[in-house]
Amino acid sequence: MGKWGQLRRDDIRPFLGSPQRATDSIVDACHAQGIEVWSSLRMNYLHDSSSDCLENTNDPLKAQQPEYLIGRPEDRELGDELIENILWTAFNFERHEVRRYRLD
Repeated sequence: MGKWGQLRRDDIRPFLGSPQRATDSIVDACHAQGIEVWSSLRMNYLHDSSSDCLENTNDPLKAQQPEYLIGRPEDRELGDELIENILWTAFNFERHEVRRYRLD
């Protein structure tokens, strides 16, 4: 793990194709340090809504397939009173392709 316990992409590589799960190792490492672990699964991560364009969001598919999103990049310019200014990077789960992508 990287500094301050942040998981880096290279930390996961040994687990790819392995029967061992990365999450199990993370939990074990935390417990060994006396740290309690809570997990969460975010199906629609929106912390990238402050990005200035789709290429700078957290998922390359957003830039490759903008039609898979609920909103449009120009929606981020809407006033703070409208939730759409945050939802513009949200995947539209009404689309079969988005559901399949998340399941895969």
